[in-house]
Formats: sequence, structure tokens, C-alpha cells
Amino acid sequence: MGKSSLVNSLLKEERVVVDDLAGTTRDSILNSWVYKGRKIHLVDTAGIEKALHYKEAVDKKIRRETLNAIRFSQVVILMIDGYSSFRMQDFSIANYIIEQGRGISYKYI
Repeated sequence: MGKSSLVNSLLKEERVVVDDLAGTTRDSILNSWVYKGRKIHLVDTAGIEKALHYKEAVDKKIRRETLNAIRFSQVVILMIDGYSSFRMQDFSIANYIIEQGRGISYKYI
């Protein structure tokens, strides 16, 4: 299960596009949701790849949007691919979330 699948599961409807191919989500997608009477905004973000891939303008935009979503969130769910080894990039993102003072929950997928 990826980030988009999790969002659809929480919303109990197919609101964002899901595909087995990594990198399907290219833009941050804001979804409003009412849970137990409280309005919650869920942001489905694109995954952040290694810094070596930030040569193209679109990759820089994706990274900037994802980091902004983290900065303006109260809680961040960090999803890490459990089928591959823990990468330095995963640690860097977790560290950024903590530096921003955000609550963090993690899920190995």
C-alpha cells in the first residue's frame, strides 16, 4: 500500500489515482475529510527521491511541494518501502519532519 492507497482507504472512496508504478503522484493533492466531526486536510504528496534526481525543474517542484506540505502539517505519516533497505534519504526526511516540530507516525509498506 502506498501513500495514495492510504489516502483512499482513510477517505473510503477513490479520490486519488493509485498505481503499482512508483512516482504516479506528481503533485501534492489536498483532500478535505470530516472525521468524528472534525475537518481534516489530508495531503497526498509525491515521494522524494535521492538528491541526484533533482536536476530537472519538475523534480525540484515535487521536492519543494512535499517539503512545504511537511512544514505546514501538524502530523506527518512517513511511509517507507519495507521491501527495500532503509535508505539515508528515509532518515533525512524523518529528520526534517522532526526538525520542523511535526508529529510523526511511520508505516512500513
